[in-house]
Amino acid sequence: MVNDLGSKCLKAVYHNVQSLNNKLPELTLTLSRYKCNTDVVCFTEHKLISDHMYVLDFDNFMLISNFSRIACKGGGTHTFVKHHVQAKEVNYLFNLGCDKALELSAVEILDHNIMLCVYTGLLVENFMISYLNYKWLLRERKLRTND
Repeated sequence: MVNDLGSKCLKAVYHNVQSLNNKLPELTLTLSRYKCNTDVVCFTEHKLISDHMYVLDFDNFMLISNFSRIACKGGGTHTFVKHHVQAKEVNYLFNLGCDKALELSAVEILDHNIMLCVYTGLLVENFMISYLNYKWLLRERKLRTND
């Protein structure tokens, strides 16, 4: 996916890895090969606990935002950004995450452009949580944009 951000072009890759542990060598090689062409990498369903995320090392990329499930195994999202890209985690979105309902990592890139990496579980009882959190997210973003 390529997005035009004014005079800068951002290239992002999204991949539902369905367990990162068994794909690390392949993904490391792929990111090394294409590191010149990708600025942001978003993975969903990494299935790792939070402590394991911060020891991952992808050439020229740093982990900016991560969601790992607390109450059960599986799921999760994370966003890696190339070292030269100005990025920071969007802290006010941290509390929106909910296991199996709305798992997200959020990164602000290049002055107020927010990229969300979202994974939503298929549990029907969690649909309302996801919907309400999403509505709050849109409202919050609108309020912050108008500041």
